[in-house]
Amino acid sequence: MLRNLWETVLSGTILAGFFATVIPLYIDYLLKRRQAEQQELLKGRLAEQQELLKGYLAADLERAKHSLVLEQSRLTFVYEKQRDSFTNVIRAMHAAITAFKFDYSDEEWLPIDEDTLADFRSVRVSESLYTGSDGDRAITVFEDRLAGCTLNRMDGGPIEGDLIRDNRSELAFISLRLQEFFRVRLGIAIGNPLLDVFRLQAFSMINGIHLREGQFPTKGLFERRDRMTPEEIVDICRQNDRALVAELSRLEARLKESQGASFFYRYQDQARTYRELLSANIDK
Repeated sequence: MLRNLWETVLSGTILAGFFATVIPLYIDYLLKRRQAEQQELLKGRLAEQQELLKGYLAADLERAKHSLVLEQSRLTFVYEKQRDSFTNVIRAMHAAITAFKFDYSDEEWLPIDEDTLADFRSVRVSESLYTGSDGDRAITVFEDRLAGCTLNRMDGGPIEGDLIRDNRSELAFISLRLQEFFRVRLGIAIGNPLLDVFRLQAFSMINGIHLREGQFPTKGLFERRDRMTPEEIVDICRQNDRALVAELSRLEARLKESQGASFFYRYQDQARTYRELLSANIDK
């Protein structure tokens, strides 16, 4: 009987030890199996999401590619048209400058005919879409100089040889600055070469307008001397930009106060424009 009891106790102990060993292993197996199933399920869901995202992204990517192709085509078209436009303006400026003839007997430059001015204006109008506001303003300065040398002017008066000489020199200078500006616009140069054109025009304004009460033409630092080259004029102005801006402000104020303020309004607007353009450069 004791033997049977002992065998029973021993069997129970063995079973208890067995279950104590096997059950944790079984539970661990079930947990790992459950984790594996969940991981497989998660992988499946992730794969489905990836496929969906690939579909969405592929459509977005195609739309982006299409937009980039269109934008590149547009920019290429604009770049090529701009380049061709600038080339035409440069050629027109060169044709206008080379139209001047020198009279060796009188040792003076001769005025140009109206056809030369008309040809330049035709090109300027047709290419104005791509020159930009500042470029168009500088080309206007060029055109005004050219018009000042035209043979059949509205007033019918003779054109002084010194004026033609000076204007032709300034036309060549403006042409070079505009060519550099076009290079900047095409991305192959840097800077703002048109500032020199605006300085030259500002100098011409304060020396070309006659106001008895305002003491214009200007005196002192910016007074025009005989045979001044455009390079010399611009160098003086560049070294004294603040003083030039102040003189433009004084001119603008005197024009507003003059008896012929309405008549001079165009010049007021020009003085204000060049003052703002040069002031913006000073403030940088």
